[in-house]
Amino acid sequence: MAAFRRACELDADYGQAFFNSRSRRFKLGHEKEANEMLDAALRAYNSGGEAHLKAGRLKEAEEAFRGMLQIDPEYAPALLRLGLVYNAAGRHEEQLRTSAAWQSANLPTPQRHEILAEALYGVQKYEERPRR
Repeated sequence: MAAFRRACELDADYGQAFFNSRSRRFKLGHEKEANEMLDAALRAYNSGGEAHLKAGRLKEAEEAFRGMLQIDPEYAPALLRLGLVYNAAGRHEEQLRTSAAWQSANLPTPQRHEILAEALYGVQKYEERPRR
């Protein structure tokens, strides 16, 4: 546990260290601490992903946001941010495939449709209508 704690101290944006720490704490029966580590993992993945996205490090941003999805595969903020990464990278086809997950997630409608519109534009489907 001390090694996990140190890894988290060394890099507060290293979500995987928090996530792995959570798993070990849960296995040891430390449920309260495990839940705290899960919250910390989400914050770390998000913070790191945002920093990478802002700096244009799209691969690293994608990895961070995908880390959030290992906690909850339908986590709306992670899906939204992955859409931003795909837009920035011009990966519109992949973004369209991901949009199926957005349909079931609680992603705010304006953002979901804006990202979908960008993807459809990128693949030159100018008149396609989104599902409601």
